[in-house]
Amino acid sequence: MSDEDRLCCLMFDEVSVRENLLFSQKFGCVEGLEDLGSQGRASNTANHAPVFKLRGLRKKWKQAVTYYLIHTSSKGVMLVNFLMEVLDVYHSGGQEVFCHQCDKGVNSVKALKLLGVS
Repeated sequence: MSDEDRLCCLMFDEVSVRENLLFSQKFGCVEGLEDLGSQGRASNTANHAPVFKLRGLRKKWKQAVTYYLIHTSSKGVMLVNFLMEVLDVYHSGGQEVFCHQCDKGVNSVKALKLLGVS
């Protein structure tokens, strides 16, 4: 893609997921527990998933990029950590994230305020 076509919007939202535990023979671990990416795993059963997608601004494209599995609704500080992790990966890969889009949920607004967004 050209540099202009790489301009994108980072969209994020949180969805509820059904609690379910399953042993993965392929990976040799229990799936369905909290998975906080680079922050590690926890023993709580996950029931929420913050989801992150990129959407092209100049050219029409969308790409789901990652999700995390958490036990309760994500708090503002946790969401800031997730956002920074996603942004670091995509900036280092040459994507230029021009803006963010999210719902106006309490935790999303708190995360953006912590990041200095007015």
